[in-house]
Amino acid sequence: MIEQPVEAVSPRGVTRLRAFLSLFKLRIFSLLWAESVVGLLLASGISPSAYGILVLTCAGFLATAGSGALNNYFDRDIDAKMKRTSTRPIPTKMVRPQEALYLGIVMGVLGVGLAFFGLSPASGAMVASGFLTYAIVYTYLLKRTTSWNIVIGGAAGSFAFLAGWTASSPITLEAFVISLVIFLWTPSHFWALAIRAVRQYEAAGIPMLPVVAGVKATAQAIMANSIALVASSLLLFSLGFFGYLYLGVALVLGALLLFSDFLLVKSTSAAVAWRAYKFTAPYLLLLSLSMVADKAAAHLASFL
Repeated sequence: MIEQPVEAVSPRGVTRLRAFLSLFKLRIFSLLWAESVVGLLLASGISPSAYGILVLTCAGFLATAGSGALNNYFDRDIDAKMKRTSTRPIPTKMVRPQEALYLGIVMGVLGVGLAFFGLSPASGAMVASGFLTYAIVYTYLLKRTTSWNIVIGGAAGSFAFLAGWTASSPITLEAFVISLVIFLWTPSHFWALAIRAVRQYEAAGIPMLPVVAGVKATAQAIMANSIALVASSLLLFSLGFFGYLYLGVALVLGALLLFSDFLLVKSTSAAVAWRAYKFTAPYLLLLSLSMVADKAAAHLASFL
């Protein structure tokens, strides 16, 4: 008996799979997942359960992917007009708009439900708040109507952290200040990107701050926002939530952040804006890791 050859996966199928993965905005998920796990680690005293991490990861993926799909659905017309987004799945017709819409709703509901029943009602509420803030409040309601869009939309990142925290503990002053740090990080991050892509946003009719106020004023707003961000990060030490290990990292990262923004104020070129944008992502990650390391070091010292 002659064996039939196994059919290879068609190139079209592989391309469609990649298109759906792109729809889910996995890079955003990775950042939000990291912040949610940091929240769980800090709230649990650096001793979370494997179950908690697994459920938080699954719920976060579903909600983030769902909100990413809805973002692609609502922005499908303007995505086609911008070079930065013209290769997204819907403009390239690799994913139909209805597929993104239905998938976004189903995944979002599943993510919220998993967090609500698998972690805690408070965690489910935070996941729901993050999902709705990004997909509806930011993308559908604010993005095309006000230059405050990304400021308010930035709350989605704070909700990710709080989803992890409330999986283990009620919200405290410490959790509130950390969520404030994450909230203030968002404008410094995305306004720098908006400066680099200001002409594209202008052509698409999106009232991002550089389009409305100008590039120079936006660079100054980034500097002012970053000063508030660094101050709030140092407040965590002043209030006694973290020790000198965290303080050292926060001071170094804060100085580097303010220096990159100072260069942006001096020269508002796309290249300088891109460097400022690229630095802000590791800033938040490294600051968050220093929080975990500081708590872990204090926990270890208590046994010595």
